[in-house]
Amino acid sequence: TSCVQHVQTASKIWNVLKKRMYQCRTMLEDTCTREQTRLRKDSADFVAKANAFRTWFKMNMPFALDANPEPDLAYSAIDTQRLMQIAHDGENLHCLASILVDLKDLNTQEELFDLQMTQHEGLQRCTVELVKLKHVWDLVCVFLASFSRWTELAWFQVKLDVLSQDVQELYELVAQSQEHHSGWPVYVAMEEKLRTSLEAVKLMHLLQSPVLRQRHWKQLLRVTGGSLLNE
Repeated sequence: TSCVQHVQTASKIWNVLKKRMYQCRTMLEDTCTREQTRLRKDSADFVAKANAFRTWFKMNMPFALDANPEPDLAYSAIDTQRLMQIAHDGENLHCLASILVDLKDLNTQEELFDLQMTQHEGLQRCTVELVKLKHVWDLVCVFLASFSRWTELAWFQVKLDVLSQDVQELYELVAQSQEHHSGWPVYVAMEEKLRTSLEAVKLMHLLQSPVLRQRHWKQLLRVTGGSLLNE
């Protein structure tokens, strides 16, 4: 009997539920409209913020190789973008990780109110470039360490076959990354220095030739304006 009563009243109960649903929907429409309007404004504000960050990123991140490179500063700049950095006033600093968290929060709200989720190509490029920057500065560290070791060698200590192989191997290692970093000043400067080093090693081979005489050295010094050390 109880089951029969439920079946008989089910249609009425269902109609009551639908009526209440439509009533709630009507009550919430204004709220939803206000939230959608707010989120559209938040999206526009976020895009402007992301555009400004992209400009800052390209201008301030270590894409160039200074005359006196400081890898520690470069790595610090890269790490700052990967870690959450919040100022004392609660505002996000120039930090990719913080901005991506803001984007995720915005997307969550947009999905809740059936809005198209905000995306930003510039931030995606920053994310990719950050990984590449870490890689290129790893190469810079190898490059600087090698140059430091080479420049400490005295002329009579230089084993040109070994030096030539070292320079060539490092040049090939850097060249393997050309596709990813070829347009960056830091990569261009490093590649140019290595190319110059290869040419210098070839010249050093010539200077160690047993056919060179004192008159040849004097001619060379007149052209270069250099001088020979006694040793």
